[in-house]
Amino acid sequence: MIIIAASYNSKEKRSYLLIQARLAWGFSIKRPFISKGQPSYTTFPPTTLMGAISYPLAKIKGLGELIIKRGKIYSVAEEFKDIFKAASAIITQEKRDTPSGIYWEDINRYQILQFQKDFRRRDPMFRFGTVPSGKVIGPGSIVRIIYLIDEEKAKNVLGSSWDQILIEAGYSITRIGSKESIVSVEKVDLEEPVMMVNELCTRYPHPKDIIQTGFTPKECPDKEYKGWYEEAFWDNTYEWREILTYRTFIVPGTRNPVFNGWIRIRLKDSVKGYLIEEDGIAEFL
Repeated sequence: MIIIAASYNSKEKRSYLLIQARLAWGFSIKRPFISKGQPSYTTFPPTTLMGAISYPLAKIKGLGELIIKRGKIYSVAEEFKDIFKAASAIITQEKRDTPSGIYWEDINRYQILQFQKDFRRRDPMFRFGTVPSGKVIGPGSIVRIIYLIDEEKAKNVLGSSWDQILIEAGYSITRIGSKESIVSVEKVDLEEPVMMVNELCTRYPHPKDIIQTGFTPKECPDKEYKGWYEEAFWDNTYEWREILTYRTFIVPGTRNPVFNGWIRIRLKDSVKGYLIEEDGIAEFL
């Protein structure tokens, strides 16, 4: 059952930024704690989405790629992270039965002698190595990103024109993932969501720890169900040399080939959920 609330708490005003972009060829997002092997995620971690919009926000605000706060070095995403209460994305195709992407690993020949001990650098046997590089091939697939916005924090960080700045930044996103993961943004909307409680039907990844303990994701009535899987992403921190931790997410659909589907989740009592167009989105950042 989905219960819709009629009003907001005025002290916690929310908006959402909905961005529709198209992949040029696909994308690559390397998994953490990987060295020679370089497998890729087949969906977008929240930290990747935060980085995607922080890059144009930094350019608009005249900032560089790094900032110093409290005597420590951070990615510039640290400057903007408090604005966002959620960042989640799905990959879709216009044709229903066509996968949004296929996972693939290229075998590349890399020069590795600089990583060898001195006495091995002269030996041709250790000059080159083969490295599998993962990516998702999905030319023309559509990415839909939802950023849930804390309006008060947005005003504090971006100023009175925060809404126009966010729209400009949305249209200025050029890549999601590695520098080659080029996208073209087609549409950006900034609207107010409908507050919800209890259960959400959604196609978007959500953290497992905000779902009611013991509740298993289920099918949504009258919606296409493709199952779900668990994925571990970095937690939302951007400090240089910080030892990062994982956070487990529930991802609707299939990992490979990439198909999108709906699931129903029940939120913990302390978690706020919203209806954004057809999908439910919960606060988790």
